[in-house]
Amino acid sequence: MARTGSTKKERQAVFIESFAIFGNIVRACIETKIPRRTVYNWKALDAKGIHRDPEFMSLYDVARREAVETLEAEAWRRAVEGDETPTTVAGMRVDVHKKSDTLLIFLLKAHAPEKYRDRYDVNMSGQIEHTGEVHLYMPNNGRGPGGE
Repeated sequence: MARTGSTKKERQAVFIESFAIFGNIVRACIETKIPRRTVYNWKALDAKGIHRDPEFMSLYDVARREAVETLEAEAWRRAVEGDETPTTVAGMRVDVHKKSDTLLIFLLKAHAPEKYRDRYDVNMSGQIEHTGEVHLYMPNNGRGPGGE
């Protein structure tokens, strides 16, 4: 995909199309021949923390979601349908159908976190005493009286 168009909006549209496919800014920049710095400038915030180009950011967010959905679909395929993987058995090359348990775990955690998320149980015992006093240590560091 080559860089086309001379206006900012045309260049942004070409980048967004590529980013939706690859889901990676560097790769989309290489494909479109748009400098990475240019894309980061399009994404930049002003002094008040507001995007300078909210229209671009809206398109960027949609493209990012599309890219993530593509990755999710591939993870789902590998976890549920699997792939043929060549291996050697008794000196002969054979294809073995393998599914990915790891991807299946990640998909379950993502889509049903209430049931499959990692859980941590932290138990503490003991007492905390509070005297109401605060002691600060402030080193002199040789600056001022008594620092000779």
